[in-house]
Amino acid sequence: MPASLAPMVLIQVLLPASAGRPGAPGEELAATTRELAEMFGGITAYLRSPAKGLWTSPDGQTEHDDVVMVEVVAEQFDRTWWRAYRTTLAARFDQESIHVRAFAVEMLDRDETATRPRMATADVELKTVSLRRGPAGAL
Repeated sequence: MPASLAPMVLIQVLLPASAGRPGAPGEELAATTRELAEMFGGITAYLRSPAKGLWTSPDGQTEHDDVVMVEVVAEQFDRTWWRAYRTTLAARFDQESIHVRAFAVEMLDRDETATRPRMATADVELKTVSLRRGPAGAL
């Protein structure tokens, strides 16, 4: 497989749109995005339209949260590090658990110029079509 298509890992983290305790709104999320951007060299945060998370608690009640997703791309998935960081995030956001998922992906934009195939070109003939007006303004 060319280096440009070497598998990468897309890691997505679902976080509550707001923490469960009083404080500056968004402070926890800002700290998290800053940490992940520094660690992975960039981050994508889907913040504008929080998703609705629903689940059944152990006592049978339906619980809900507004959640946002942040994602990073890494060359490897360090399961030990992510488990520890998930625990940190759970404490930061006052949650029992934080949902983290990882997917193997191929990044098409990595080192794109080295492996980009030449595009075939074709001659295109442009034809002019004229419209004539018929009776009573019909085309």
